[in-house]
Amino acid sequence: MDVARICQAYPKTIIRDAHIDDDLAQLLGYSSSHNGAYWNRLSAMKQYGLLEGRPHVRLTELAKKLTTAQDETGRSVAYFQAVCNIVLWRELYKRHKFTLPKQNLWKSIAEITECPHTMAREVELYVREAFEVDTNIVRTYNFERPSGVVNVTVTPGAQAEAVKDTELELIQIRAGPYQYEMPFTVQGLKAAIQSLESLKAVIPERKRGQPS
Repeated sequence: MDVARICQAYPKTIIRDAHIDDDLAQLLGYSSSHNGAYWNRLSAMKQYGLLEGRPHVRLTELAKKLTTAQDETGRSVAYFQAVCNIVLWRELYKRHKFTLPKQNLWKSIAEITECPHTMAREVELYVREAFEVDTNIVRTYNFERPSGVVNVTVTPGAQAEAVKDTELELIQIRAGPYQYEMPFTVQGLKAAIQSLESLKAVIPERKRGQPS
């Protein structure tokens, strides 16, 4: 796993100029950092919420949880959080859980992405296969019954190992087994809203609308 290898090679450190770091590229299986596939790999890890920062990057708390979880359930929860960071995967899960429709999946793809129907049809098979690969590891865990109450707090002056080594205010979200931390910025607020939206998919129907 990429994250595990990076954790071992760069424990508690910032990876400076990751896009031109030949050592990191070779760690991930590329001959050098001058490689489009390598840059795409870094970009994908950011989309899953496992890396953050530019041009200097670091592993996120989610990435650390994924590699340090003490049991399969903990790993599944962290992995599910990473999967839900992909907007298309999160929206497909909201609509279909882990069982995608056998026919006309392209309709959901088109509605979610607002792409032309012809394009949605063309990518349907790829999306189906990629979604099943990404969610396979968490299919055996019951995400329909998270315990606890959703709490959103802003912690002024909370210490964070930020890329710029500065003190940050954090937005913290705790909902049963799910935990998120984002910087208290405009982008962080948008990410927090998206995170709360993603949690709707895992809250039992009977609990929706009930006061905490």
